[in-house]
Amino acid sequence: MDSAQYVKDALHDKVFGRPRPHPQWDGVVGDKMIVMVHLPSEDVSWVARELPDWQRAIYPVPPNTVATTVPPPADKPPTELRLPANKGHEAMAYITFLIDFYHHLPSIVLFLHAHEDGYHRAWHVDARLHSNVVATRELRLDTVKKRGYVNMRCNPRSNCLHTPRPDNFHLTPNTEEVWREFWANTSTPVPKINELMLQRDNIDEADPYGVPDLSTHPFPPIADPSGGQFAVTREAILSRPREDYIALREWLFATDLHDEASGRVFEFNWHILFGMPGVLCYERSQCECDVFGRCHK
Repeated sequence: MDSAQYVKDALHDKVFGRPRPHPQWDGVVGDKMIVMVHLPSEDVSWVARELPDWQRAIYPVPPNTVATTVPPPADKPPTELRLPANKGHEAMAYITFLIDFYHHLPSIVLFLHAHEDGYHRAWHVDARLHSNVVATRELRLDTVKKRGYVNMRCNPRSNCLHTPRPDNFHLTPNTEEVWREFWANTSTPVPKINELMLQRDNIDEADPYGVPDLSTHPFPPIADPSGGQFAVTREAILSRPREDYIALREWLFATDLHDEASGRVFEFNWHILFGMPGVLCYERSQCECDVFGRCHK
């Protein structure tokens, strides 16, 4: 979304009120769940207010310590949503949910950040006013079910456009050493890891604005639109054993990478974790049509 359109939408909503694209809620909660983590300073009441048809698993950020934890019994979900550590930004909440709810998953899980809207916090949300409410309401669940995984962002910047820039911060966390450590104790076989490392390192998506992109791909050549927000099906989650998610959380506990870096390693790899190819980039207008129903003739 460009700045001119953002201002236009903001002025329209200030005068006429925020859009409510869906009819009044019918009281039915669907077989779908939103997962997020929030700081004490973040108001997440908007989720229940604006998206009442979704189940919710909202984790509060714990104190900045690492606790020894044992996953809850597999036969029942936790009675209280708690994180064992404040590490890796949203990755700790996402991976903890996958462990705790592995045998109690809804059909679709939507992993979201705690921000409702606004450019400075939600720059990576493509919907009008960068609104997670609008994006979630527009999300085509049939596409999620068909693909198994969809990123909530269609804008190819910054991971799906390639311009070599060795000093870019996106490149730093996912070194070959980190890559191998990340997958080492999972069911992903070494040949598969090696195969992903040999993928092409050049993405052919065209920049619709004709402006050179400033980002590059991490090692190995993997790509998925950045943003850390995505929807995934129960089947895609269950395609891996629960032990994989436990192993990845143990990696997060143990890594010496700082929070932003360790969280970004997960961000680079979520789509691979759920069975997608390493390079998962779509033409933007087609993506917006398929994923959000924003189809333009």
